[in-house]
Amino acid sequence: MADLSENQEKTEEKHVEPLIPGLPDEVAELCLLYLPYPYQALVRSVSSSWNRAITDPAFLVSKKSLSLSLPHVFVLAFHKSTARIQWQALDPRSGRWFVLPPMPCPKTVCPPAFACTSLPRQGKLLVLGGMRSDTETSMDSTFIYRSSTNQWSIGSPMLTPRSFFATGNVKGKIIAVGGSASGISDSITAVECYNSENGKWGPAAKMRMGLARYDSAVVLYA
Repeated sequence: MADLSENQEKTEEKHVEPLIPGLPDEVAELCLLYLPYPYQALVRSVSSSWNRAITDPAFLVSKKSLSLSLPHVFVLAFHKSTARIQWQALDPRSGRWFVLPPMPCPKTVCPPAFACTSLPRQGKLLVLGGMRSDTETSMDSTFIYRSSTNQWSIGSPMLTPRSFFATGNVKGKIIAVGGSASGISDSITAVECYNSENGKWGPAAKMRMGLARYDSAVVLYA
């Protein structure tokens, strides 16, 4: 029985089609990695060998590491009449725009006055807080977009609902600063930090005075 199984495995290996005829699979996998990432999930239907390559855990690891050298530009538009937010990504290599899937929020609640930042080394875009468009109250939501899967997910909520605030990436941690609790006038002194390793928010040192409707910048030293 053992010999029969081994012969069957060898026969199956011989009939496995190459990823791209005429190219070693290692080179073909690099070609697949350099496809614009919104297309990578679609090419699974090309062949069974492509499907195996795209879903292989090692391929997903390579996609994450490649995101460092293949940056994208993300922009958004908020349509007040429909209360919908649409994200698009620009691939600088091809000059093409891609429409991202919608954020996982109800149509009547898609928030204006939110803040967004990114974790480039992890291929993640974070959309935080904002103001409910139906009740005009601040939110504590955390929406996370992953370029490796081209999908959104809901992360741990912030400790303090806030809108009109600033956020930034400091050494791989997301800092949310100030903002408004009601979306109108009262400002927040609380500062909190998102740890991407455990996906949790924690308190940070408070500001001496509250700030709302402002911006900030992160200074990095080489």
